[in-house]
Amino acid sequence: MFNYKTFHCVQEKYELILILFFIVFIHFPAYSNMYLTKPKEIITIGRTSEDIHKEHDRIGPIINYLAERLTDLGVKKGKVIIAGDNNNSTLVKYFRENKIDLAIDSIFPAIVYYNQVGARPILLGNRKGRDKYCSFIFVRKDSGIESIQDLKGKIIAFEDPGSTSAYLLPKLILQSHNLILDEIISFNTHSLNTNIGYMFAGSEYNVSSWVFFKKVHAGALSNLDWNDPEDVPNYYSSDLKIIYRGIDVPSILVVARKGLDQYLIHRIKNELINMHQTVEGKKALKNSTFGINQFKPLKNDPLKGIIDMINKTGWTYD
Repeated sequence: MFNYKTFHCVQEKYELILILFFIVFIHFPAYSNMYLTKPKEIITIGRTSEDIHKEHDRIGPIINYLAERLTDLGVKKGKVIIAGDNNNSTLVKYFRENKIDLAIDSIFPAIVYYNQVGARPILLGNRKGRDKYCSFIFVRKDSGIESIQDLKGKIIAFEDPGSTSAYLLPKLILQSHNLILDEIISFNTHSLNTNIGYMFAGSEYNVSSWVFFKKVHAGALSNLDWNDPEDVPNYYSSDLKIIYRGIDVPSILVVARKGLDQYLIHRIKNELINMHQTVEGKKALKNSTFGINQFKPLKNDPLKGIIDMINKTGWTYD
């Protein structure tokens, strides 16, 4: 016998379940942050620079895009935080105080962040079509110099103190071969004895020019700059030769602070890796003046080769 009350009761229960399901389905993004161990409304990224406005233009579009893609986790906005004193130690402090979640930087700052606060690389950045580069040490073909050991008592030109490929890497290379370097302020080699003197030329073009016109005996540039006619004109390169090629290092790294939620890191990686495939992502990368055209996953430890060289020489960088 049909029981109307029972049927009506069951019908009400199913209607209630459907209503609850509909509410949860419609508002699911608001509840997706249940995956996070701690709710997060602002995602931050840091850089060191004396030019605060320039750095905002460089990475602002990237962090803003990322924040928009993470709204389902409760993220409401992205924020750029600049260490205006251009000092890595300031960014280390920000990492330690959890003021920044991410940083986009070259390998030497990344090593500082890893050594001092446990921040780890999570992605590679592809710049100018390359996700890695190396340093070349070069001389004139008529110099009589065949190896870096022949640079004892001579002068090498670096770009500037902040250059990874045209100062930090080649300096570390030379020191890892037990060569001693002294910064000098003139082109005089009389006081060098067996040491190598170095000077800062101020630009890639000046480095190649100083070698070409015999102001110095050697220069250091990245392989990318070596192949750029604006930095090494064709009529220079015909008279120059490479005497040392350094190891490959990442063009740029995305670093995440220690303790950042693992699910959030997972989402950050996925969103940035796929960034160049979305309309909004392409626009953000184009609007960014950083020159990154794609983010890629890491295949191995990007810091190991340089850390091994640093440990070998006892060299410090901060």
